Amino acid sequence: MNFRQHIPNLITLGNLLCGCIALVAANSDIKLSVFFVLLAAILDFFDGLVARMLRVSSPLGKQLDSLADLVSFGLVPAYWLYLTLQPLLFSDSILFQHSVVVSTIELIIFCSVLAGAWRLARFNIDSTQNSFFRGLPIPANGLFWVSIMMSQDIFISIDNHSLIVLFLTLSVAISFLMVSTIRLL
Repeated sequence: MNFRQHIPNLITLGNLLCGCIALVAANSDIKLSVFFVLLAAILDFFDGLVARMLRVSSPLGKQLDSLADLVSFGLVPAYWLYLTLQPLLFSDSILFQHSVVVSTIELIIFCSVLAGAWRLARFNIDSTQNSFFRGLPIPANGLFWVSIMMSQDIFISIDNHSLIVLFLTLSVAISFLMVSTIRLL
């Protein structure tokens, strides 16, 4: 077994590990969680670069990359959104005291994970996406939500209902862009 061919896979596993740490850190330190998603993005960039430099690639590497990206750029940002909106959902509003409404909102929040999985699976079986992407790549989803988490202070002046609608609308829009077949360079 040639160790050289596994170097990109080790970098990819670093991306996955960063996503796992970011998920756990989100409960207590959102800035640390954001840091680990940013680190995952750097590793995601370098795993492909290193694979091209070493002229090694494998179906295993492609699958590992997708699994790591789903955690780091799909699940973690959805969980951030869940943690951000959860206290707002249980505020004094009568509307959000109904479990059906809350459950529907939680479903909408995690639809981005489903959309990301769909997008990654489609990418893995589509051999035409060598010089372009169809749909928004899932790392863009992760980096978008990184920017939101880093700038939460600007949302303080928005009332709870409007903030919930804004974040859910953004989540649905990005989910749609991930599963779309829009050609992106």
